[in-house]
Amino acid sequence: MKRGKYITALILFAAATVLLALFNLDGFPQALPNTYKLVISNPAKVDFQELDRIARRHDLLFCGVTNRNTGLQKSTVTFYTDADRQDEWQAYLGLKPGIMQDVLGNECTVSGNTLEALMQNQEERNSVYYGYLVGDPADCDAAAEELYIQYGSMIQTAKAKVGSRTQLLTGIFVLVYLMMLFYCYLDASFEKKEIAIRVLHGDSPRYHYLRFCLTDTLVFSVLFAGCCLVQDAYTQTLRFYANIRWLFVPFLVGVWLVNLHLLRIKPKEMLYGHQLSNRLLAMLTLLGNGAALLSCLVILSMLSAIPSIGKYQKADAFFKSMQDYGFLSVQPLTAVIDPEEPDDSSRQGLLEKRRFLSETDAQLAPVCMQDISGELDSIGQEDLSIHLVYCNHRALDYVQSVYPEAAQADLAQYDAVLLLPEHFSSLEQEAAAALLLDHYESAEGERPSEERIQYLSYASDEELLCFREFANSRFTFYKTPAVLIAADQLQKAHAGEDTRHDYLETGSVYRIPDARSMEKLTEDYALQISMTNVYEKFQIEYQVQKSLIAIFLLVTVLMILLYVSVLRTILQLDYQVNATELAIRKTLGESILQKNRRYFVTALVIGGINLLAAGIYVYKTGMQHALFVLTVPCLLTMINIALIYRMIRKLEAQQLSKILKGGAL
Repeated sequence: MKRGKYITALILFAAATVLLALFNLDGFPQALPNTYKLVISNPAKVDFQELDRIARRHDLLFCGVTNRNTGLQKSTVTFYTDADRQDEWQAYLGLKPGIMQDVLGNECTVSGNTLEALMQNQEERNSVYYGYLVGDPADCDAAAEELYIQYGSMIQTAKAKVGSRTQLLTGIFVLVYLMMLFYCYLDASFEKKEIAIRVLHGDSPRYHYLRFCLTDTLVFSVLFAGCCLVQDAYTQTLRFYANIRWLFVPFLVGVWLVNLHLLRIKPKEMLYGHQLSNRLLAMLTLLGNGAALLSCLVILSMLSAIPSIGKYQKADAFFKSMQDYGFLSVQPLTAVIDPEEPDDSSRQGLLEKRRFLSETDAQLAPVCMQDISGELDSIGQEDLSIHLVYCNHRALDYVQSVYPEAAQADLAQYDAVLLLPEHFSSLEQEAAAALLLDHYESAEGERPSEERIQYLSYASDEELLCFREFANSRFTFYKTPAVLIAADQLQKAHAGEDTRHDYLETGSVYRIPDARSMEKLTEDYALQISMTNVYEKFQIEYQVQKSLIAIFLLVTVLMILLYVSVLRTILQLDYQVNATELAIRKTLGESILQKNRRYFVTALVIGGINLLAAGIYVYKTGMQHALFVLTVPCLLTMINIALIYRMIRKLEAQQLSKILKGGAL
């Protein structure tokens, strides 16, 4: 059992370390826990050295930050602090200038510079939109009040909480350690009968207690230190995550505590050790069944992620043709509404964004293909299984390449063209048209009259690509969606003050201007404007999806190894604890299935639970290839039964003579 315990420990420690490396860059540096975050709307007008002096007056540590994308999955983060406080800031982060990376392939170069150098470099200064205050919360509140008095709404403060990822990782490590303490208790309990015999022959219980505890402490320490050294050789780790490793110390203390029962050896434990161990065997069986269930759930999660790879492969050609376009983010410089005149501030920000979108329409040439299917809830038709896509006139060529019937669209004569699938029922047609036209009205400022709407239908079942705003992936494919194509209203003779392109801020891509034009845009409008290259974003998401598949595969292998290790231990212990019964039943001619029926029944029950979970998952997600997904639990059950049968046969072959003699009598 000791070998199984240490193999299990290695698997669990390795899995926890992989998760630690996975989340290493999550939210970095935007969400540093236990800090006050400063959002700076106009850094050109901020004296960062003065911010440091304000922080010092309140016994706080101040730092300004720039974060730049330098390539595919690569970024550079620079921290600006006063010259004499750089070491203090590095100690707070637990980082040195160098490379940070995670297991998804994201790479971040961390560097530091002084506030004096920042103030002398206007270009760098204009890029510092964030800063951090570190110290006592009451002092941070006082500093925030002073900043508001001096800079008004130009600098907004927000208290950062302990990151959810940090809490999740802490919980995972605690769970791993509790599982290993349970395993240590089982190991010592099953050895207690032999120890009791040795104690009755003169051995000291303290000797066996120290032997158990020292061996476990040494082996666990070597395994855990090895995992940490591998991670540190791969990447730097934020102090907030690295501190989670210190939970290993109370785990070692727990190892010594759970083995204290070895000091209390009673004579009956020599005579009735087998009966006392049956409860522990049941607990270990529960652990093995849990590992089997978790293995199936991880495999189902991996299967759900695999179809996305095909989606990305299909979209590669489209995004490659859009290499000169980007996703746009437009925010008013007054990031937070003025508390004294909230309505006025909100309206000014909206008008400024509307002016920007209309005046730069020709220059940025936005292409809108927005998924608005989620708005079915607003008209009480959430039960309809239809998809809705809202497009502008520049998307017509792409829509036509997918649905040739769109070539009949006449955007010169009509304000909107509704392209509906032929198989739609009248209810589906009415719901789709109503919602798409409602969205047109909110986007353009007015609803087109009925005579200025062109209705077309199509028969193709090809999938149309569209963009999504609130999703992990910025795009998706829909088969036979309802599509509205809006004409270029800004060029219409009847265009008025109400005409606008608010919809272009979401679900669209924009032509990326050159650096000089981009700089001029930021000067002409009171907006914070940023663009992310469409193809680079696509490649990053594609790489993340492939990395997730690899991680799911790794976790699956680890969980299966854990299950096999626990199962092997269970069978070995069963043949030790119930040796007499098994010997008699074998002598009577019972087969493996008859003697070990509970293991095969348990495997079938677990298979049924997995099948039920797969059915619920398929029903809730509506994923394709449902039959294939449902066969996975059945296949796993067959493999599990074959594995149990093979292990028992091998175990009986190895211990046949011992079993026939009555086992460990």
